[in-house]
Amino acid sequence: NNSNLDCSIWPMRITEQTRYALRIIAVCAQKYPERVKVGDLSKITGISPYNIFKLLKIVTRAGYLDSVRGPKGGIMMVQSPQSLTVGQVVRALEPRFQSCAPADLMMAAAPPHQDDIAQKVNEAIGRGINAFLAELDEILVSKLASNS
Repeated sequence: NNSNLDCSIWPMRITEQTRYALRIIAVCAQKYPERVKVGDLSKITGISPYNIFKLLKIVTRAGYLDSVRGPKGGIMMVQSPQSLTVGQVVRALEPRFQSCAPADLMMAAAPPHQDDIAQKVNEAIGRGINAFLAELDEILVSKLASNS
């Protein structure tokens, strides 16, 4: 039950970790279906190899990238960049979007201590969060990787 989460206080922004992960995924999308070495990812993105390795644990656990060690190893996308959206990645990497269906909870019946204005504010914010996520759902990872 997520009703005890106060979604109204969560900022509408994406963490730097998710931004970095999207950059790494976009580079892998450019090279798909080939593997990319961590050193090459670091040069292309400007993200340190240490941070890439930290992010890889999260992104591979989410099922978007696969990592193989060794001389023939590297990182590659698990699925086609045409079938993955930015919204899916954001939901997987941002706990606040996983653990709370913002508009559904925020637009539910107001708790007894919440006045009519507070309920309307929460509803407006919930609609905004849903619109934000819906827009990210329209952007394919392949679009991040394209030169146009």
